[in-house]
Amino acid sequence: MRCFNNDIKNRKKKMFIVFLLLITIFPQSCNKVSHAPAPAEFGVKDNIYDSEFPAKPVSRYLEKMVGTVKLLSTFSVYNVYSYDEGTPSVLIKKDPEKYAYQTYVEEKPANGTATIIYNRNGLVALLTCAHIIDTPDTLIKYFDEDGQSIKSIHILERQNRLIVGMDEFQSFKIFIMDTKKDIALIGNKIPLKKSVKIPVFPFKQGNADDLSWGTFTYLFGYPKGKQMLSRAIVSNPHRNNGASFVIDASLPRGISGGVVLALRDGPPNFELVGMVNAVSADMAKILVPDRRMNSKNYRPGRPYTGKIYAKSVPRISYGIEYAITINAITKFIEDNKEKLESFGFDMNGFFKTNSPK
Repeated sequence: MRCFNNDIKNRKKKMFIVFLLLITIFPQSCNKVSHAPAPAEFGVKDNIYDSEFPAKPVSRYLEKMVGTVKLLSTFSVYNVYSYDEGTPSVLIKKDPEKYAYQTYVEEKPANGTATIIYNRNGLVALLTCAHIIDTPDTLIKYFDEDGQSIKSIHILERQNRLIVGMDEFQSFKIFIMDTKKDIALIGNKIPLKKSVKIPVFPFKQGNADDLSWGTFTYLFGYPKGKQMLSRAIVSNPHRNNGASFVIDASLPRGISGGVVLALRDGPPNFELVGMVNAVSADMAKILVPDRRMNSKNYRPGRPYTGKIYAKSVPRISYGIEYAITINAITKFIEDNKEKLESFGFDMNGFFKTNSPK
């Protein structure tokens, strides 16, 4: 009888323990899952460019930049004369059309991005890439590296260049340009009452020397002629002795001249650290029909019986793009101080803007 009573007591004791466990566990199972607090170093103020997503919204700051970054459009028309290998260069240069086995017209449209970085006393200047506007009057291609045998001659017939959305810039001046550095400063002198309505890029000049592997950046420009904002991570931050860096953006042509922004200790501390100038690409050969063919005689779905020619076209490697550092850009401007002052520029007027509040 005593053993029986002991068993009952033990069972009650066990049931009481189980009951305590249940009332302890059950409320916790109903609660929402809680996350561990962010590490102390997240969002730390260290005066270096951030390598993480912004901890606060940035849209209202970036919107201040939209009206200062413009679409730059060029359209060039060339008369092209092609020659057989071995045709004497003397004869070709004397009469390009007479000795050409093929003559055709080639249209070269190009879109890019230009940013308003100066506006004082009616003088407005935009920063862009030289290759967008570099259209020589005459372009000669050779069969060999020695330049002894001419393959073709391109002679410029007409050209249109304009900054879309700026009526006063349907025709603009090239103040300074360097095709090797791929930097150009373009613009115009317009009436003061019109220039005061033109906004200037709102973020201050940064320092690309402070970029590091993994720095988080924003890109803004006109790929395919479409106004677009994107983001990218920096690699090889001090490429070409600090003149350029690599970013993992996947934007097509037209982003050339687009601005690259970095954040120093979070919003609103945006700084201009570079300008996109190239995408990685390889050249590929494709076959194309005779350029002189009458389009009325060509119908899709029917066999093509005309002449076929080989043409080189770029094949873009998406995910690899290059940018010129702001340091290289400001040095280029400083190196051309004398020429810029002759146009009426005040050298203290470049990149001297306050960050938006």
